[in-house]
Amino acid sequence: MKIPSGFLYLTVVFLAAAIISATVFSVGQMRTEALRQASLMQESHIKTFWELLRAKGKHYRVVDGKLLAGEYVVNGNYELPDKAKEIFGGTATIFMGRVRVSTNVLKGDDSRAVGTILEGPPYEAVFGKGEPYRGEALILGVPYFTAYDPIRNEKGDVIGALYVGVKKSEFFSTYDRLKINQVLMAAVLIVFFAALTFLLVRMRRIAETALVESEQRLRSILHGSPIPQFVIDRNHRVIYWNEAIEKCTGLSAREMVGTTDHWKAFYSTTHPCLADLLVEGDVEKLDVWYRGKHSRSTLREEAYEVTDFFPALGDDGRWLFVTAALVRDSHNEVIGAVETLEDITARKNAEEALLQSEEKFRNMTASAMSGIVMIDQDGRITFWNDAAGRIFGWSADEVVGKDVHELLAPQCYREMSEVAFPRFRETGTGTVVGKHLELVALRKDGEEFPIDLALSSMRLKDRWHAIGIINDISDRKQAEDDLQEQVHFLQELIDAFPSPIFFKNSSGAYLGCNKAFEEFLGLRKHEIVGRTAYDISPRELADVYHASDSQLLMSGGVQVFESSVQAANGTIQEVIFWKAVFTRKDGTPGGVVGTILDITERKRMENALRESEDRFRRTFDQSPIGAAIVSLDYRFLRVNADWCRVTGYSEQELMALRLSDISHPEDLESDLRMKARLIAGEIDTFQMDKRYVRKDGRIIWARLSVCLMKDGSGQPLYFLPMMEDVTERKKLEEEVLKSRKLESLGVLAGGIAHDFNNLLTGILGNISLAKMYSEPDGKICRRLVEAEKATERARDLTLQLLTFSKGGTPVRKICSIRQIIMDSAIFALTGSNVRCAFEIPDDILPVEVDGGQISQVIHNLIINAAQAMPEGGYVRVSAENAAGCPGKVQTGGRWVKISLEDQGTGIPEEHLQRIFDPYFTTKPKGSGLGLATVYSIIRNHGGHIEVESTVGQGTTFHLYLPASATSHPSEGQREPSIVPGSGRVLVMDDEEIVREVASELLSALGYSVEVCCDGVQMLNLYRKAKEQGDAFAVVIMDLTIPGRMGGKEAMGHLLEFDPEALGIVSSGYNNDPILASYRDFGFSGVVAKPFTVQELAEVLRAVLYPR
Repeated sequence: MKIPSGFLYLTVVFLAAAIISATVFSVGQMRTEALRQASLMQESHIKTFWELLRAKGKHYRVVDGKLLAGEYVVNGNYELPDKAKEIFGGTATIFMGRVRVSTNVLKGDDSRAVGTILEGPPYEAVFGKGEPYRGEALILGVPYFTAYDPIRNEKGDVIGALYVGVKKSEFFSTYDRLKINQVLMAAVLIVFFAALTFLLVRMRRIAETALVESEQRLRSILHGSPIPQFVIDRNHRVIYWNEAIEKCTGLSAREMVGTTDHWKAFYSTTHPCLADLLVEGDVEKLDVWYRGKHSRSTLREEAYEVTDFFPALGDDGRWLFVTAALVRDSHNEVIGAVETLEDITARKNAEEALLQSEEKFRNMTASAMSGIVMIDQDGRITFWNDAAGRIFGWSADEVVGKDVHELLAPQCYREMSEVAFPRFRETGTGTVVGKHLELVALRKDGEEFPIDLALSSMRLKDRWHAIGIINDISDRKQAEDDLQEQVHFLQELIDAFPSPIFFKNSSGAYLGCNKAFEEFLGLRKHEIVGRTAYDISPRELADVYHASDSQLLMSGGVQVFESSVQAANGTIQEVIFWKAVFTRKDGTPGGVVGTILDITERKRMENALRESEDRFRRTFDQSPIGAAIVSLDYRFLRVNADWCRVTGYSEQELMALRLSDISHPEDLESDLRMKARLIAGEIDTFQMDKRYVRKDGRIIWARLSVCLMKDGSGQPLYFLPMMEDVTERKKLEEEVLKSRKLESLGVLAGGIAHDFNNLLTGILGNISLAKMYSEPDGKICRRLVEAEKATERARDLTLQLLTFSKGGTPVRKICSIRQIIMDSAIFALTGSNVRCAFEIPDDILPVEVDGGQISQVIHNLIINAAQAMPEGGYVRVSAENAAGCPGKVQTGGRWVKISLEDQGTGIPEEHLQRIFDPYFTTKPKGSGLGLATVYSIIRNHGGHIEVESTVGQGTTFHLYLPASATSHPSEGQREPSIVPGSGRVLVMDDEEIVREVASELLSALGYSVEVCCDGVQMLNLYRKAKEQGDAFAVVIMDLTIPGRMGGKEAMGHLLEFDPEALGIVSSGYNNDPILASYRDFGFSGVVAKPFTVQELAEVLRAVLYPR
């Protein structure tokens, strides 16, 4: 393509401006990045310095004029600043008040700057406002990047400061070097492009007149076409790759011509292009490789079109409109195919950042066809690109630093260089500087060959450098011969293009066109050539064509505009014209070459979209639920006010986003899959519950209804989604589901505990019997005692399971709160890096509580405290007697106050009012039931709970429990005595092992025992014994018997028969409310499973022989 000299020079100016802009931008980015890195480095250094100080002690105070960290004296001790300098370099200081007391900062006499004063903005921030300071500050008159943090005592008062810093000059040294290198690279590129332009202009002027004029016309049509295109032969080898496709794909003609690798420009794996399928004659395989994406061209036979997304192109991929057609020779034999591309994606948003820019600059010089050589003022080579290596045979490693004249110049030039170089060193000028010359040079093997040399000079760092642009011109004649052979092929190629192409002279008369242009207008070539637009088009359109041609011939460049074309049959098509100027051999404009793209269908769709928007605007804007219009590539085209309200974005913000930008990642695929089904016509509409991400980061649920809007011919236009916020409904459903799951888990835990208690009854009962039959002080007895204790611990475990499963009314007894607290806390922290400090006085009052439930309270609070201190620490647990209870109307009486204080992260103030709400949690995997259970248990005991918390310092929970009116039994009274008895006892239990053990225990106590398995049998046995005059003194009944009559129902029937009957309720569900209020159900006593012989004897004594 002939390009005007002025256009080339203007292009160089634009390129130079772009390079300068990119350089300025890159330098600015480097400085911004350097400042950011300085900030990050200071944050890292100050954190490290804090870790060194905290290792000495975490509590800071001033005592007798000394700053202490724990017991570590900071004043005059330089261990920590020196250690900081070893770790990260720079300066470090500890201030007591505003005075330096420990530092590695040196004064002018190399002594430490101890005793100097902190002042300025750092002092105002740390001691005036109590805030950290980050920024620049003068340290002894020298600018530093600094970081100051306040040091606070336990009361929160600022008593000192911690400082780290680094000199600005040291930090910016690397940045300055990079800036110089960047400027140097930009200068090299500017000189390169200027010299290259000069070379191109000179080469064009020396081409032969007739051949160049013919070649210029054809190459202007093809190579200068703004439409990316390439040509392959029948063997799938690339034989033509124009400039537009080089820009589109990033691959040069040098890389592609002669290879079969053209697929690599579009795909990451082997994949036939559209032209390949046409050359092979495999049109049927279009459905395999381009299903649903291809169609036959309406402008040319044997041509096909494909619209597809190519992820391998560009950073984010590109959408291309691809057209391919066969090329035939004069014998109508297929000799290849031509493929054209239209990029229908948006252009790149911005230039790449600094490193990418540098890489691009290096790639541009490395991929240059001309050799680029730079020498310094001593004639030594400082830069040598790959093209220079190919021309001369030397690699860069072999020549950099060597004398250019000794390596490359024949002997005849060396004396001239010795004379001219002193002048060049002084002024940067010389007899050959700034000129374009044809010279003789030496290859590595000593061969002399002709070169084209454009030499210029530039001054860098107060020294003159010369830059030479070199081309090997020995093959020029061969290239011209090859060009002559291609003329005929290029002429045939024009007709093979499926896009309409035409060219006119400067007077507006058509010089030629391709077959696609003939078919588009409905005219034959002889009806077009030699005529003007006024001869074949309506005057109003011809005026437009003539005016645009005139403007293009005056201004040059490329012209793109929309207009209309009327065919011979009167049909009017909406089109886009791409036109450029081709020049004669003398550089004057020879005429205009252009191509046409039919956009009639696109225009029709745009009109349909506008009509649709007008039709739906009122309904859309006034909809009480969220509504949007989304394009087929999922961009927002329009949203109403409710959609903005639900998502938190403004309309302008949503217009810049895609649907994927606000969709939850886990729901996006199913949403897009349903939309794809809409486009495919499988469904007319769909609904789904979907999550969105609001602008503030919150996740919301919405009920989404989507339909696909189409034009009159059934072609898809856009999606119309309607959205209703259902977040609160979803939360309620989740809470109900969570409650059901927990309820199921509780039922399971209760069942396990009940069955386990039945098993423990057998174990504990048999141990009790074995103890009775063993020597009290014997070895066997001691083992039995240990086994009994282990079984009782297992019983406590089942009690916790029951508490979890049911909660409910506590089964209270007088307990030592000291033992409950210590056992629960120590067990909760087993294997943890957190320790407890107990402060519980010996005279702490006893409490009447459910030991299992209170143990669960302590356990939950200790676990929460440990989780708030992931790096370890101490939990302070204290108890004291109190005369009143906050929150109670009647504050008199005796209370036991229990406090649990941690040193953890604390609870934000906005969460304090909700921490006892069910399902409220700030933990990623928390259930939100821990503190709710604590609150419920304390309330059911008639107590009170309150919390105090400071973020970053810790949390304290205070528990109030009513003290027992009865003194706690002494240590000697805690083991119930075995009281023998007499009389008949009836045992009702569905577990055989429980019946057997109870029978053995009662027999050992002196009672006469009968057993049965359910309430019906019990009532029959009791009635029969009563009628025979041998009544049972007491009945021990299991509360729960699955599928049969249990204790509660049986006791009611028993009292109806015998109001004086005595019943003792027994159950493995130790937390059942009936056990807590057994007398309300007619029972005279209660014994929880598992039980020992002592516990059974004590209950029987209390029921049969009440005091």
